[in-house]
Amino acid sequence: MKAIGLIALLVAGCAALGLQTADTFNQKLAYSYGQATAARKGALSVINASCPTPETFASDACKSAVLDGKHIQQMADEARQGLDLAKNYAAAGNLQQANIQLQLESAALSALQAYLLSKGVR
Repeated sequence: MKAIGLIALLVAGCAALGLQTADTFNQKLAYSYGQATAARKGALSVINASCPTPETFASDACKSAVLDGKHIQQMADEARQGLDLAKNYAAAGNLQQANIQLQLESAALSALQAYLLSKGVR
């Protein structure tokens, strides 16, 4: 039941952004890889917003943003590894496990995207 709610949320989010919804496994996988890349870029935005000049590098806000950005990038990297696993399951013909893995990583990436939005990153 939670998966249905998540899918509905993702479809609504895509529609709100004017993006075409993903229908096939490969489309969903490609979309999720794009989310992982966007999260990594968003992490840099979090850092750059608090550390705009060398004079700000020693500030507590900058140090906190760097730690936050590193954590976001680590989470995005782990999601990408999970997406690679989903792709490998699909290539081996285990589509049920591939879809389960993809749903797991999509949920994690959606949560990461929501976190970045709360930080003002678009």
